[in-house]
Amino acid sequence: MKNRGKNYFKLYVSLSLSLLSCSATQYQEDSFPIFIPSNVLDYNGAPSSPKDRLSLSFSDQGAWFSYGFSNEENKILGFSGPFLMAQGHGEWSSKALSQLELTNNETKVKLEFNDFSISQTSNNSHLNQVIENEKLKLEQNLFYNSPHSAIITTQITNFSDETINLQPSWKGAVFSIGLIITKEGNAITLTTDRNTAKGIIQTFDDDINHITNTDSSYSILLNNIKLKARETKTLTLAQTFIFPEYDAVKEQQELEFSAKMPLNQLHNRIIEKEEEFTTLNNKLDPHWQDSTYKYLVAKTILTLQNNTRIGVG
Repeated sequence: MKNRGKNYFKLYVSLSLSLLSCSATQYQEDSFPIFIPSNVLDYNGAPSSPKDRLSLSFSDQGAWFSYGFSNEENKILGFSGPFLMAQGHGEWSSKALSQLELTNNETKVKLEFNDFSISQTSNNSHLNQVIENEKLKLEQNLFYNSPHSAIITTQITNFSDETINLQPSWKGAVFSIGLIITKEGNAITLTTDRNTAKGIIQTFDDDINHITNTDSSYSILLNNIKLKARETKTLTLAQTFIFPEYDAVKEQQELEFSAKMPLNQLHNRIIEKEEEFTTLNNKLDPHWQDSTYKYLVAKTILTLQNNTRIGVG
């Protein structure tokens, strides 16, 4: 056990150094594809207050904001947070800053998910949750398009034999941490005098009916969507937190480009993470080839990923 502990330490150090030196040009063309273990770290738990530290949160690409999953007993179409690392010593902005609500246009009743099953899966590339019953499947993915922006896709699939008429709306409210919500065009912005980052919430390729807001809450009402039997509709929303030393115009252009085919962008992130994982596994000593060490590889990568930040200030 003592030698095994030393091996774990040496492996962690060597993986850390290897990961920092890897680049896309170092990927081995003959590498056998190895899928990254999922749920390596536990991101479940909705924050009860800005300073809640009972759950971990997921980030990527050096972002200064991160997300988690809501509790299974509180099924929502959205993700916990984001947690703002540049806000004081780190604070949660909200329980769920962007939550999707769906109302049945015929009955005018908001969908509740008590009788829906839920599965939540974290990957090095993204967060995924699926809420479904025998008639409706709602699949959400959250991934980082850049260090400044996260994209949330929601695929709504009608499993029934009848057309479903839904009214979608994105809603959110912030904790009392100095964030001020305003409306700018078809976007919601968040600003504070406690850090220099500007937050932006916006939808893409969705017809906006109208937007309402207060200083601490907002609602983006979208036009009705009609889903025929077996039809799928994808909604796309982005949350951006960008510092003034970075080019906000360029970020918006790249975000609009990615939002045209967001699931393709997600696929690219998955492939990138798989190649990274494969590269490191190919570097392992022959003594470190069993699943225990490969799980440690995945955990090491994710730990470094969550602890990496782009330069600001």
